[in-house]
Amino acid sequence: MGKYHYILDMIQTAMMTIGREQGWDNAVFVSTYRAVIESRFIFAIDYTAKTSKDRKKIGASRIEKTEMVSAGYVIIHEGESMRKVKLFDKRNWYWYDGIYLLPKCAKWADLDRFGINYGKGALEIWYSLSQGNISYFQNGQSVEHVDFGNVFSLDRYATT
Repeated sequence: MGKYHYILDMIQTAMMTIGREQGWDNAVFVSTYRAVIESRFIFAIDYTAKTSKDRKKIGASRIEKTEMVSAGYVIIHEGESMRKVKLFDKRNWYWYDGIYLLPKCAKWADLDRFGINYGKGALEIWYSLSQGNISYFQNGQSVEHVDFGNVFSLDRYATT
């Protein structure tokens, strides 16, 4: 964290200096700096929310990435309540990471399950609202955890 903070401070100082010299509004740099600090250097992307067929629930997918880990989440809104559930962790392959493809395949399987259906059944991850559990399927078979090496080529080289 110390290294990240040091590098961020260097970038912030440079941008503020350039901004003053160029007559830019530095408020953008200040707000972005604060947002990065508040996020604790976690890069996150929220994807488009999907409404269940009964229109009573909304599900969305989210990616959070640290230097070493890419994590996939679902966020479920039901009435006034909200649940954020981690579906998986995998090694971070930065911009080559296949994780960016998964949230685009998020959907409601039925009125109870929201998750990911990637590659026509090659990978399915479902969160059940009623049971509060996560089910994993690869190539139509129930599995205990996802082997991302069989889904994304770079994950074949993962050592962790």
